Amino acid sequence: MEELLYNGIIYIRNRRGYWTRNNEIVHELLQRRLNAEWMNAFNIESFSVWRLRAEAVKCKENGDYVRAIQYLTRAMEIDNSRYYKRSYLAILSSCYRELQMPGKSIELYEQFCDQQYMLSAPFLTSVAAAYMDCGSVSKARALADEAYHLSYGHVALDLMHLNNRINAAS
Repeated sequence: MEELLYNGIIYIRNRRGYWTRNNEIVHELLQRRLNAEWMNAFNIESFSVWRLRAEAVKCKENGDYVRAIQYLTRAMEIDNSRYYKRSYLAILSSCYRELQMPGKSIELYEQFCDQQYMLSAPFLTSVAAAYMDCGSVSKARALADEAYHLSYGHVALDLMHLNNRINAAS
């Protein structure tokens, strides 16, 4: 447990969130502000790949997509593992879509589309959804089909929703 001073009040932080000294749970909006304040105190250049990934996932879960992108971009720069970079791509693409930036998601795909080992079903699903966001149903369908092929028949809920969206648009 760690303490954070914000607006003259001391908050206690652990993995599950923030509390006041009186053990009162802090509401969600204030939790986001406290997370932003907490993260501003760090220099991400010194973070390990594992820490960057963990913080990115936490930021994405808390709706701080910009910071999640910053962490994952830094992780992509220093991580040599293809396996983990594949997972970063899916999260990055999802964050760009949440920020209403489907074009960035598509750019990310175009950067890695010739490297088959970097493509995963979650990443292709997110990019296909980005193509749908941009109104390109045919490209979305092609990527959704490829995502289905990469999932070996174990279709994720996101891909099922995307297929419904594609079928409705056709």
